Amino acid sequence: MGRTRIMSPERVRRTLRRLAYEIIEHNRGAESLELFGIRRSGVPPARVVADEIGEVEEQVLEPYDLDVTPFRDDRPDLPPLRRRPTTWT
Repeated sequence: MGRTRIMSPERVRRTLRRLAYEIIEHNRGAESLELFGIRRSGVPPARVVADEIGEVEEQVLEPYDLDVTPFRDDRPDLPPLRRRPTTWT
């Protein structure tokens, strides 16, 4: 079965660039911005968006990778999430 192209590489770049600008506009800059990408397929786009924000804002923005494996409800074969006791002070 062949691959179906949904967006051209240039359109993906433009879309991620526009997303970066919208994030900057919505947050009125990137001074207090933290960027996360879901581990595996979400980290590369997060890095592209971080690079775009960095170019516009002239600062380095390093995205974090987020592992959502323990929270997936579509994988019954995964062990249940073990929660640590929470202490409120």
